[in-house]
Amino acid sequence: MRFMAAGEPAERVDFFSFGVYDWAAPSNFQISGYESLVRWLGSEPVPMFFGEYGSSMDKPRDLGEVECLFSPAMTGVFSGGFLHTYGHVEVDEGSGGGGEGGGDEDEDEDDDEDGSGYDLVRIQKDGTRKPKRDYVTYQQRLAEIAAKPKEEICGPHEKKDYDSWRGTFDGVDRTWMADPQDVPAFPLEWSAMLE
Repeated sequence: MRFMAAGEPAERVDFFSFGVYDWAAPSNFQISGYESLVRWLGSEPVPMFFGEYGSSMDKPRDLGEVECLFSPAMTGVFSGGFLHTYGHVEVDEGSGGGGEGGGDEDEDEDDDEDGSGYDLVRIQKDGTRKPKRDYVTYQQRLAEIAAKPKEEICGPHEKKDYDSWRGTFDGVDRTWMADPQDVPAFPLEWSAMLE
């Protein structure tokens, strides 16, 4: 994280994202480990969000982490995230459950016998998309967040000044084993990357 966040704006990452699967309902800010993430990454001057979140031991998912992610405890460090997984499942014409009265249209959308796992939307044989229960739960959770006043979501956090921060390495410690002068420069031409 230090390596990727250091240097001039053109030299460092524009944002940082990673998958977080630590919330197993019932949970909260402390039990999930989110508190440790905020403490660990809270001083980093790079916008961050969860690249994936929402895995759970239980199906359908509770998705209580949505409220936590969009709470003042986290919004000073993280800018939301992407729920795992906003995908879909192609329904195999030859998969089980076929026959008279037993087609996919009549199956419970959350039975997961088709191996759909955490996907939120199923594609039916006729090509229509059918939301699964987690999709509806996710919509409800986001609607609850959207109905709150901004202050209740963001809290008293000050906006970080990403553009003027230049970042430095503080030297060698037990978690960063390379000397700052040994870290190679970015090997590509940044302007060419943008083009």
